[in-house]
Amino acid sequence: KPDPRLFERMAQLLGVTPDGCLFVGDGAYRELQGAEAVGMTAILIRVPHDAWEHEGTIGWPGPRIAALSDVLGLV
Repeated sequence: KPDPRLFERMAQLLGVTPDGCLFVGDGAYRELQGAEAVGMTAILIRVPHDAWEHEGTIGWPGPRIAALSDVLGLV
């Protein structure tokens, strides 16, 4: 992470194209930006009371969720 080749390879192993993938992460190591770079939809997961921000989440303009169950509302 955040090397786009990692995300491309994971999509390839799953037999899907990156634009058909949702990547959910805490934003560490700019992983959200790496996923977006290959066309994945990147979603930041963060519990509401966690005020600490990773470098890759400061000013994150994309979707945010508080729990994995919240992903269902985005698909």
